[in-house]
Amino acid sequence: MLLFRHRDRIVRLLTTPATEREGAAAPREPEPRNAVERAWVSVLAAADVDDPWRRTTAECAAAAVESGLDPDGVERLRRVFEEVRYGGGEVTAARRRRMERGLSQLDLAGVDPGRGDR
Repeated sequence: MLLFRHRDRIVRLLTTPATEREGAAAPREPEPRNAVERAWVSVLAAADVDDPWRRTTAECAAAAVESGLDPDGVERLRRVFEEVRYGGGEVTAARRRRMERGLSQLDLAGVDPGRGDR
């Protein structure tokens, strides 16, 4: 009886994609705000990490290492990225040096995080 009574609603739920049912659009990738974030995003792009904004930084780092990147360089960048992005740290000269050391360990051609920071 309940199935018959709510059949139209059940059919709509079964035939409507989940994103429409929830009324949510797919999440947008945030734009990098500084050189450290740009470096991290560049490394993930170079490593071809799938859906980096839906993964933890540890998962992204593991995927980057699995793609063949130097584990120490990836870990160095991950730590600096987390300090800046999630820890509220500023892009200091020391953090910039650590980021640049991580990038040099990875030896990625064309990765230039730039100098513009806040």
